[in-house]
Amino acid sequence: MKLVLQPTSCQQAEYTKIHMDQKNPQLNILPLSRLASTLIAVVVTALVVGASIYWWQDVKFTKEVNGLQQTIGKLKEQIIVFGGIPEIDEPTNSVESTKEKILGDYQWDNAIFQTQYQNVLWDKITSDKLAGFSPKTVLTENKTKECEGRDGGSYLRVEGGLCGIGFWLEDSSGVKIDSIEKLTNRFAPVESEAEVVSFIVVTQGDLKIATSGVPEGHVLAITDAFLVQLVNKNTFGCGGHEPTGVIFKISKSGEILKIAKEEERPSDGPISCID
Repeated sequence: MKLVLQPTSCQQAEYTKIHMDQKNPQLNILPLSRLASTLIAVVVTALVVGASIYWWQDVKFTKEVNGLQQTIGKLKEQIIVFGGIPEIDEPTNSVESTKEKILGDYQWDNAIFQTQYQNVLWDKITSDKLAGFSPKTVLTENKTKECEGRDGGSYLRVEGGLCGIGFWLEDSSGVKIDSIEKLTNRFAPVESEAEVVSFIVVTQGDLKIATSGVPEGHVLAITDAFLVQLVNKNTFGCGGHEPTGVIFKISKSGEILKIAKEEERPSDGPISCID
């Protein structure tokens, strides 16, 4: 008598699974590769979305900052119009400056300017009269011989009484700068205190300048412009020839305007006339 053992349905199913796995081992790996691809796609998508969000937030922030700066600029202009005291810009020179109040009895053309700037601290001028021009250029100051400054020629300034002496600048290539237009075309905008001093000194005559080349005076940076206080020697004309202060306003485009001056003080000495 022969016994034949028949596998149960569960055993048959297990055998079938094992047999198929041995024939097709790749069937077990396929789900893992799909999972890896899916994970990579999810990571890449997240990075792209994150970068887009960061870029959008950065652009939005930059626009908000620019808008805020424009608003602050407009508010400063309104403060000046209504007689308020605006914030004084920090000096743009890299050299540490000496701050002082300007002394003297100045007659101001603009009462608002007098209120705002007469009693604040100004920076004492410490730079050579030609050192401030930007871009940096080797410049020499030339003048006419004797009294040729009254011959109708083109000059940055003319000094003297009846005998006028004309002055102009030349660069290392021999190019003449003999007018305000040429000066501003070459060096504007005026962006530093040293540069504004150079602009004023080469265009205004009879100023008190030390033998070292440093003008006597002070400079102050204000909103969109500069104020420069210098000393007139009052060499020519009739009087006691006592030095007096003068204040100029110069825009960043190079436009120069005299806004205040001291009246010449009475002299105890003899009155003389110098032509």
